[in-house]
Amino acid sequence: EYEGYAVYWFKIDDGVNKVLSKKVSIKIDTTEPILIGDEIQYIIDSKHPKDVKFILDINEDNFDKVTYIDKYICKKQSKPGISSGTLCNQLKVGRCVVTKNFCEGTHDLSITIKDKAGNSITKKESLEIDD
Repeated sequence: EYEGYAVYWFKIDDGVNKVLSKKVSIKIDTTEPILIGDEIQYIIDSKHPKDVKFILDINEDNFDKVTYIDKYICKKQSKPGISSGTLCNQLKVGRCVVTKNFCEGTHDLSITIKDKAGNSITKKESLEIDD
């Protein structure tokens, strides 16, 4: 694994001529994003208990997005379901703050923080929403 910079160039030799390309320095990022405090903060609004405010403090210069997968069982539905989406695609001063609306019931969330190089971390959270 590499972290930092790598230098690449090409050498072409056909037996008669030799040609060297210009050297190119490429930044390599293999470090996963850091969730500060290693936890996702969330607040369930007492006036609107289906609204959940997520707060993620993230250290990542190369940030791409925060996504979620919600495996849920809503009290008004007979079958479990799965939904997914994006929580944030930009950070404000290293922070993702977003409010999502959930149905009343049980929610098992997988929240993934990803950088533009493809490095990611996933955290699991379980929520019980009662209206």
